[in-house]
Amino acid sequence: MMSLFITYLPPPSLKNMFTIAKFLGEFESFIYGIALTSTDIVILGDFNTHIDKTSNNTTSRFLDIQTVGFVQFVKVLTHKARGILDLIFSRPSLVNGVSVGVPDISDHSPIKCTAILTFSNQDPFGR
Repeated sequence: MMSLFITYLPPPSLKNMFTIAKFLGEFESFIYGIALTSTDIVILGDFNTHIDKTSNNTTSRFLDIQTVGFVQFVKVLTHKARGILDLIFSRPSLVNGVSVGVPDISDHSPIKCTAILTFSNQDPFGR
C-alpha cells in the first residue's frame, strides 16, 4: 500500500508565530517515524523553503532525510520569484518522470511525476 502525504508549510511570520525550526523538528520526527513503517511513501507539497540555497542550514536539514532512504526529486525552480519551494520526497524506486511546468494560475509551477506501484492479487480483507 502506498501512503501519500501532502504538506503545506505556511511562510513564517510574526503574525502566525510559525518558525522553520519548529516545522523542521516536527518534520524530522515524522520522517524518522514513518521510515520504519513502510517503504511506499510519497511526501509532496509547498514547503516555502528555498531548497536550492545549498549553503543554508535549513536546506541541509531538509536534505538530511536522505539518510533514511528518501530522495528529493524536484531539481528545477518551481516559483515565479525563483526558488525550489515545491518538493517531492520518496524512496528512489517509487517516483520517476518528474517534470515542472510553467506557472499559470498560481505563483507556483505545476509538477507532474509518475509513481511506480505494485499490485497484489490478495484480498486486503482476507476474504
